[in-house]
Amino acid sequence: HDGSMTTVHANDARSGVERLVNLLSEGGESAVDSSRVLSLISSGVDLFVTIQRYEDGSRRCSGIYEIPNTVTVKDGRVSLEPVPLWEFVQDSADLDEDSVDGILKVKGHWERKNELSPSMIEKKRLKHRESLSFEEICKLAEQSSKKA
Repeated sequence: HDGSMTTVHANDARSGVERLVNLLSEGGESAVDSSRVLSLISSGVDLFVTIQRYEDGSRRCSGIYEIPNTVTVKDGRVSLEPVPLWEFVQDSADLDEDSVDGILKVKGHWERKNELSPSMIEKKRLKHRESLSFEEICKLAEQSSKKA
């Protein structure tokens, strides 16, 4: 159903897909074809949001990736490649001006890498909703976290 969220422990979005393949393959008694497993993942997962720990000790969102609706076959190998939508680019790790302890503060910016695919827009009926900028989405997230 729409609106579910879960955690997959992996180092990046591609490793997250591999982790899901391993978990689904080991879940049953009979061997499951890897192309079938990738098809299940592509139909059941829309986005990966990656979190990273930075050298200042903070954990923050480092990327947002779309999981395509179709698997690809290249050189006889079936794969499912996450498509980067947004990625955090670290500009510097400077001393925090407000800190007397000389604590580092990571600074950076968000870069748009790709647009949502037309199939995702159609699947989620996003063409019928008002389009929000990334900054507006961040503000909404901050407001909802203050309420919690």
